[in-house]
Amino acid sequence: LVTHLRNVLAGRMISEEYRIVRRDGRVTWVRETALPTLDAQGKLKRIDASVFDITALKEAETALKKSEERHRLLIETMNEGLIVVDEACIIEYCNSKFCQMLGYQMGELNGYLAVDLLDEANAAVILEQFEHRKQGSTQPYEIEWRRKDGANIPTIISPQPIFEAGEFRGSFSVVTDISTIRKAERETTYLAAIIEGTEDVAAIKDLDGRIIAVNQAYLRVAKKTLAEVIGKTEA
Repeated sequence: LVTHLRNVLAGRMISEEYRIVRRDGRVTWVRETALPTLDAQGKLKRIDASVFDITALKEAETALKKSEERHRLLIETMNEGLIVVDEACIIEYCNSKFCQMLGYQMGELNGYLAVDLLDEANAAVILEQFEHRKQGSTQPYEIEWRRKDGANIPTIISPQPIFEAGEFRGSFSVVTDISTIRKAERETTYLAAIIEGTEDVAAIKDLDGRIIAVNQAYLRVAKKTLAEVIGKTEA
């Protein structure tokens, strides 16, 4: 208050927000604006002031801040990667999961071109897909990112374009690590090749006992087609 008084006596306009306690005990936020007028000798002649109740505005700001904090917590703790790029495909934001996937620290990738994290073949894919984003397409696709250590990581990209007033401003994408799926596929293919090479009846089952691969000997003995046994359990 002393500072405010000094500013007013010096002829400077003030605009401040503060809380007051009403007679009924309720706390109210107000915005006060004071415009002093000095006379020819520089002495305070009059003060034009206004005080507005901004409690509703403050409550809305608090609610918005809490909502933003909840969304930020959700994004940072989600089990999938999230990446936001601008209209030039420059990374504006990526969550901690995406950084973890690629072996970077949080914030380290901001400002990177997304294509700088891909080999030539995958860079061509993402640039082609980026053109689709400009047309509003949200079709998922697969690419392999290049980790900081040089290894590749296969992912599924689920994109969403960003438009402002009809202008394309970039996109955000959920990035799903499918390394485990690809590894399982390779192992299944490898095992299928092994059992196909044996004359003995052989089958591969999942943890629930469903058949996921059999050899020709199995089909001959069972007298069934591949379509009739895949996904089934043996009686």
